[in-house]
Amino acid sequence: HNPYKFHTRIMGFTPVATHNLGELNCLNRRITLILNIKVAYNRLKRNGSWIYRFLTDGWDAKLHEQLTL
Repeated sequence: HNPYKFHTRIMGFTPVATHNLGELNCLNRRITLILNIKVAYNRLKRNGSWIYRFLTDGWDAKLHEQLTL
């Protein structure tokens, strides 16, 4: 299980920094990710994936319209 691949490949997060040390008591490297919601929305919609349907279930047309502009 690799959450990094899910967040970058499926959701569309972009890595912007890495940190060898952080606030967690863990030896693993930290990766800072950002998400452009409009880009991610359009990417998920274009792919027609289950995650798009799950995340947008119950949204009204106005909200969809705001994200496609």
